[in-house]
Amino acid sequence: MKYRSITALGLVFFATICSSAASLNADSEVNTTLIREFLSKTEMRLPPQVIKFVGPQTVDFKDMGALPGDLCSKDVNYKDLVKSSVLKFRKRIYLHKGLLPYLNGSKSPCGNNSIHNIAARALIFEISRLYDRSDKHWDNATDKAALSSCEFQHDTDRQNGNLAPICQYYLKSSYRVSGSPSYKNLSDFKGNRIQSKNELPVRVGNINELDSPDEHFAYNFTQFLTDPSYQCRKPSFHTYFQRLTGFVPFTADSCASVTHLYTSTGAWKIDIDPAKVYEVHFLFASKGEEMMSRWGHSMLRLVVCAPTRKTVGPECLADVAFHVVLSYRANIDDVIVNYWDGLTGKYPSQIMTFAMSEVIDEYTRGQWRDLISLPLKISATEKKILVESALEHYWSYAGDYKFLSNNCASETDQLMRSALPKNHSYQDTFAASPLGVYRNLKLHNLVDESLLNDEKDAKRKGYFFPSQKESLDRAFNHMRPFFLGYRDLSEWAEHSKSLERNKVYQTLETFEDIGNAYILEKYANLVQQGLQGKLIARLLQGDNREAAFVQIIAGINQASQNRLPWKLAIGGYGVPVAAEVVSDEEVILRLQDGIKWGGAYKELVMKKFPGIDQELVGIKQNLELLTNRRRF
Repeated sequence: MKYRSITALGLVFFATICSSAASLNADSEVNTTLIREFLSKTEMRLPPQVIKFVGPQTVDFKDMGALPGDLCSKDVNYKDLVKSSVLKFRKRIYLHKGLLPYLNGSKSPCGNNSIHNIAARALIFEISRLYDRSDKHWDNATDKAALSSCEFQHDTDRQNGNLAPICQYYLKSSYRVSGSPSYKNLSDFKGNRIQSKNELPVRVGNINELDSPDEHFAYNFTQFLTDPSYQCRKPSFHTYFQRLTGFVPFTADSCASVTHLYTSTGAWKIDIDPAKVYEVHFLFASKGEEMMSRWGHSMLRLVVCAPTRKTVGPECLADVAFHVVLSYRANIDDVIVNYWDGLTGKYPSQIMTFAMSEVIDEYTRGQWRDLISLPLKISATEKKILVESALEHYWSYAGDYKFLSNNCASETDQLMRSALPKNHSYQDTFAASPLGVYRNLKLHNLVDESLLNDEKDAKRKGYFFPSQKESLDRAFNHMRPFFLGYRDLSEWAEHSKSLERNKVYQTLETFEDIGNAYILEKYANLVQQGLQGKLIARLLQGDNREAAFVQIIAGINQASQNRLPWKLAIGGYGVPVAAEVVSDEEVILRLQDGIKWGGAYKELVMKKFPGIDQELVGIKQNLELLTNRRRF
């Protein structure tokens, strides 16, 4: 079929527009002025670099069948509306002919969502795909050197097949930006996987972006250029695209950004605006006794400055009360941990948030594990992307937790990689364990372990938080004459009785004895809480889990689900804008609902297993006794 060519005068990017006059209704005519205006406005949205890299294109209208039924949906598949010529030299983009009447002035069937906007986004989507695979991205000294090195390595290692991950990108990714390690990590695509890890399509901009890294790039780059709120919803991608193109499509005040999160335990609200974060630390917990902690634990610590600080600097290291820890963990929806489910990905993996003080207490006191906190040696822009990406993960990410492959180490590692340049040496590494990640960070000079050389100074500056086992052992050795018959602290905390200890505490006379006793009793409380939890979990297995327990556990789980970040946002995608977040009062109400169900659970447990909390009640009385004795 022949197309009547209409020259688009005055345009640099679009050379011509073509349409099939014969295929239109008899009373329809192509209004060339409106089409030129549409193309001109669309071109004005594009960064100069995109126009340069893609080059002149001819835009045609082509019969592609009926318009898609979800044309007006946010999840419309732009590939149903636009295509490119398969011939590289042809430089031709085809828009769906069904859009033409609406571009000519017919009333849009999508209400306020103009067909002009939909058609413009479809056209920009296809241009984004062309831009993604443009050879000009690699027309610079850095990439040319890397490509040359990879070609040499490929020739050298052809026999044994060893090819570094970065070289797989340069040699096997068809030179797409979306194929780079940094973009794949930022968009949560692992290796050559064709599926995104994100299991929450409710906060995805367009469901089709989950199909592949290049689809993700095209849809997100389109949103970057057409959605004024994108810089608030996907801040890390906005920073990435801005750095890639040197272009800012909308003013900074185009949306009301949200930069806060709530801690996973007490729903404490913390602002992690990158401008208020002095450093990001790799936080490493040494190995523990439990099966899932024998390789250590990887976390990130955001050194958030206190709200009263007027400047962001080293003094913020002292503001520990405002530091937040990001910890990827399995979201377990039962009172019993199923280790097989943990191995096979039955539990969702998500970023959980804690106050730094909670983490210090959990690991150093509760689990006798050292904590090492070393600042990442990254640039200000890389730090910004890292914090922004963490914020996006908090509000809209869940993956499949797999103990051996997709765990705290791999998730934390991928988040850190997403902030680094595509050709950073760290992109060539791989580790499936927290210790492996720690070693790679040291090897590639992303952390400085010499900060730990002076232990006293490291503790003062907050780089090292030692296990409290040593101080607890000292306290136990001091009190050993009062507790003969126990081999060590662990045996004492697990098997001694609160009533037995109470009799000893009443005889203590010195402040030193009372102080050591208080430290030990606090530890006994932690141990007995853990033992009680395990005992209840065992007792509630099988037939002992009555209907009342099933109902209450379901209520606890539902209350917990209602506090998940994506349940605290209404509408939109990515990070919610201010108008989409539920009020702080609503967050507190949901927390109280969880506390109510927890109280009901405890009450039912006490009713079914009378006296199961006898030790904990005794410990509470002992702590009250010791507290009163320390005052006088």
